Amino acid sequence: MTGRKSNIGRLWIAAVVCGLASAQAMAISGRSLAIGRAFSYAYNNPQQSMGSGPLGSSVYTGQSNTVPISPYAPASPYAASPGPLAFSARSQQPIAPMAPVTIGPSGSSAYVPSSGDPASVLAAGDTQTTTTPRLTSLAPDGPGTVRGPIIQGEVSFRQGNYKQAARQFEAARSASGGSPESMLSLAQVYFAMGGVYYNEAADCLAMALKAFPDLPLVRVRPRDFFGSEQEYTAAYQALEQYVVGHPQDPRALLLLGYIQWRQGLVDKARDLLEAANKAQPGLEVAKGIATLLDGITRASQIILSEAPPMEEAREYSWAGIRLGVPGGMKFGPLSSPNQVISGIVEGKDGNEPRLVTLYAYPLAPAVTLNTAMDSVSGTLARFAFIKDMKTEAEAEVPFQTGTALVRIFTYTDASSGSRIATGWVGFIREPQDAQSPRIGYLLGVATGEKQAEDILPTLAAISKTISVGQPRSIPVASTDIAGNTFEDRQLLFSITQPRSWAGRQTEKGFDMGQMDFARGNAVSPQADVIVQAVEANATAKSFGEEAIARTVPKGMVRKILSQGPATLGGQDAYQFVVSQGPQDGASGSPSIVAGRLFVQDRPDGTRRLYALVVRCHNAEAKDVEALTDQLASTFKLLQAE
Repeated sequence: MTGRKSNIGRLWIAAVVCGLASAQAMAISGRSLAIGRAFSYAYNNPQQSMGSGPLGSSVYTGQSNTVPISPYAPASPYAASPGPLAFSARSQQPIAPMAPVTIGPSGSSAYVPSSGDPASVLAAGDTQTTTTPRLTSLAPDGPGTVRGPIIQGEVSFRQGNYKQAARQFEAARSASGGSPESMLSLAQVYFAMGGVYYNEAADCLAMALKAFPDLPLVRVRPRDFFGSEQEYTAAYQALEQYVVGHPQDPRALLLLGYIQWRQGLVDKARDLLEAANKAQPGLEVAKGIATLLDGITRASQIILSEAPPMEEAREYSWAGIRLGVPGGMKFGPLSSPNQVISGIVEGKDGNEPRLVTLYAYPLAPAVTLNTAMDSVSGTLARFAFIKDMKTEAEAEVPFQTGTALVRIFTYTDASSGSRIATGWVGFIREPQDAQSPRIGYLLGVATGEKQAEDILPTLAAISKTISVGQPRSIPVASTDIAGNTFEDRQLLFSITQPRSWAGRQTEKGFDMGQMDFARGNAVSPQADVIVQAVEANATAKSFGEEAIARTVPKGMVRKILSQGPATLGGQDAYQFVVSQGPQDGASGSPSIVAGRLFVQDRPDGTRRLYALVVRCHNAEAKDVEALTDQLASTFKLLQAE
């Protein structure tokens, strides 16, 4: 770490903005039904079944209790040689204040960062998770008269020589008798050529759909066959403009509907296909439209991606929740008391990472899931680095707590112009009795465009492991201080931040603590490192006595329980242990405060005070002293660089 810069409290920005800035987020459906079915389907363990032929074996068939999807059977017979498609189906913020947030009917009480008997998540057995790689070639794998022309055509296509590519794909069509791979290759290159070739592109697409009705369920995108993103964008925009000028052209509407479906724009694709149906298309084009609409309906229940393997569920009893996380997730330090977990799941084979976060908020009785989600998104939208934030999709879905709200956001990173996608599942634990808190949970996943379709399966996989119960206060004596080391290279100290504690850098040092949901909106234990210049005649004892007398909150009384020599970071220090409680008739809970201080003479002749202050509600003085000893043992002075 350099100077005052720290990863503490910046994990959200570093992971989402910096780490993913090179990606363009995938546009996601705005149709609530589609997003709800997609999450629900992944939540209920989609499975894959092998099909026939190169394209056929890449289809996600899935199994559902309500809408079974049959394995592919070719509408017209053709003998496709084994190829890459056959093997494409494989098993396998800114610093937040330490004041916790309570969300009331009018919104949150403070800044919201980026961001008993447990109920069973799902009565289902373990199933195998699978994924299909995105296809970037339609060439058969084995030797023959089809493989060569398709490979040559794809090379010409990516070089921008579209007419030559079309001739080579035509040769593949003749050699294969009109295989869906050759027809789809022709449709894509005629789309790139534009203008008068749109009719041929649509006809070839209709023939590919006729030969292979499950084509919408295959992970094959036109953009992946272009030589550059700019060339694809130009072709896409040209087709959009053509449709504006020819709104009754059924072929152009079919073609644009297919392209937009491949971009994830389900609403727009459906609208275009429905308009194409009304434009009196010919028989073959009409069949293509019907096949594509049917495929979109089926695909809305299938997530074309892998639900990540999950680690064994962990207990976060202080937040009243138990859940698992994706395998290999690297946990980062927490930046807000409302944060339960935060970590990065590294992408494989150069894919972008996914940021996984879970927040928990005490909720007022009148707060709904929408209010809680709106509070988060509204606050995020006010950040300077977030532009054009948009809710792309949302849906209410059945959940173990009754109902969950799934919502997908996209926004532009102002520094790079990149689009980022992030998805959230929100659900509420209703109180079981008058003493139980009402808690809203927000589980989020963020990633870049290439892995944006992983958002829903990742959310669903984690959600399957969740069980909620009664939050409980962690006894001070049971506090586990293992965690991350925070360093401040300007104030020259380091200290361990316990893994379940949130931390934030301050002008005078570092604050950290753990939310106590059992007590509602409170942080306990809490620890502060304070560093400041002091006068030449100041001592740790005199400074501590003055601070104790000066900073008594209104309506509270303090009493020094003990004081005397101690150590902090290997330095001789002075410790005060103080009790604090409400005056007669005043509100508030009793607490114990332990402060450990020393004064350091600096090489430049100045003097600097270092203090560790630990506060715990409803705790025994001996336990607070023991916790102070543990934290003090991790405190170190650093050498100036």
